[in-house]
Amino acid sequence: MSKVVLKLILVGQGGVGKTSLVKRYIDDSFTKTYQMTLGQELYSKEIKFHDIRCVLNIHDLAGQERFSKFRQIYLRRADLGFLVFDITSQVSLKDLETNWLSEIEQTILEQFTSKSQTFPVILVGNKIDLKASHNSVNQNEVNNLKRRIKTKYPQIKLISYIETSALENKNVDEAFTELVKDYLRIKKD
Repeated sequence: MSKVVLKLILVGQGGVGKTSLVKRYIDDSFTKTYQMTLGQELYSKEIKFHDIRCVLNIHDLAGQERFSKFRQIYLRRADLGFLVFDITSQVSLKDLETNWLSEIEQTILEQFTSKSQTFPVILVGNKIDLKASHNSVNQNEVNNLKRRIKTKYPQIKLISYIETSALENKNVDEAFTELVKDYLRIKKD
């Protein structure tokens, strides 16, 4: 059985639920009290796909602006990523485009030696458990961002968009699994 070690980054504004997604995925836990990530938190999980043992090193990056000077260090050499926003916050969706995508471009894509190299990401709308009770980001806004990513950042390979709830454990495992499977398929081809 072959072994692959992958660095996955979770990016997005502070408070969108990045840490909650990781903790739900790693050990099926959820904490209702918000605890700000300082710099980054590192988690690890081993998963198996057919004949591949995959060690997933998950880097949960702080979303607050005051940690922005450290982001390039943490983004360096990432293999794949989660672009996370809060489904009830249009500001958090816009923050992905105005801050995170350009940082990914400046740090990760600039390391590429070929135009054919891509950085696979999944767009994650978290907190769907709050969707009915709040003014939510609508599908048109998500589709517009997806189009702009494909146009402006051709080396960022947007795998898909998925809505999750770390609180209710909806689509959390599926989001991680889909991204890793697609990454392995891309690398195999």
